[in-house]
Amino acid sequence: MTEDNLASRARPAQPELVFWPVGHSDMSLKEHLEIARAGRFDSLAIAPNRAKTLLNSGMKPADLLELAGEYGVRFTQLDGIATWVTDWRATKGDADLNAWIAGMFDIDMIEAQEIGAALGANAAVAVPFFDEGSIPADEIIEKFGQFCDVSAQYGIEIHIEFIPFWGVRDLPAAWEIVSAANRSNSGIMVDTWHLQKGSPDVARDMALLHEIPGKWLKHIQLADADRAAYADTLAGDVMFRKFPGEGELPVAEILGILHAKGNLHSLGPEVVNNNLATMSTTDVGRRAGETTRRVSHLAGITQPS
Repeated sequence: MTEDNLASRARPAQPELVFWPVGHSDMSLKEHLEIARAGRFDSLAIAPNRAKTLLNSGMKPADLLELAGEYGVRFTQLDGIATWVTDWRATKGDADLNAWIAGMFDIDMIEAQEIGAALGANAAVAVPFFDEGSIPADEIIEKFGQFCDVSAQYGIEIHIEFIPFWGVRDLPAAWEIVSAANRSNSGIMVDTWHLQKGSPDVARDMALLHEIPGKWLKHIQLADADRAAYADTLAGDVMFRKFPGEGELPVAEILGILHAKGNLHSLGPEVVNNNLATMSTTDVGRRAGETTRRVSHLAGITQPS
């Protein structure tokens, strides 16, 4: 599949509902699927390394697809790929946490996309898991463009996620990369928590969100929070995310901005919170699905009830 073919991929009649399970990384794939089914999600995002581990255990891609089908979901999103730059490991911050995260992302980008293509994925998150300033800006742009070119061969679009404690901290930084690389099979993954809690200038970034053409903004991850911080660091405060609509962030407004651009392909919750461990998979799924649909309605998006 060529880059032009990817660019012409039709927007679905309604944005696909995707469950992003990073807040449940200690659970099994079946537990993730239970959550997705309980919330009536269309798709479950899957980490390439998790899929690789299952394939190495003797399962085949067809087995994973059959399993997902039993739960009524697809694997359309890869979450995520960090090895698109050479020096991809972050070194600043908590060393143990960095080592754990590096373990999740330690998979060659080609192998990750081969697995994704075998599972029917059509999009992947480019994760900037490197220290801010450790890679020259022009090199990041070059590597991102090369990543998109390779991904086009697998029918996979690449959407870079800005993450405030790593190498691409905010929306302006992500937009600089995407606009300069100018690959039609690329875009920006908008995370509502990152946009609001991680930005040094929220008003500036909200204005920029309005300005960026919709062709670059196809996917959004929904997470709410209180305005107040509950940890000493931003990386610590991320553990206090809430389900969409249950905090103080303008989640519905942000979602509405992307929806109004007319090119929204997917939306879904990505909630990280220690309290989730006390909830059953069914309860997590139902609450995630209900809150996501409620916020979607407020944003003017009609989803099946």
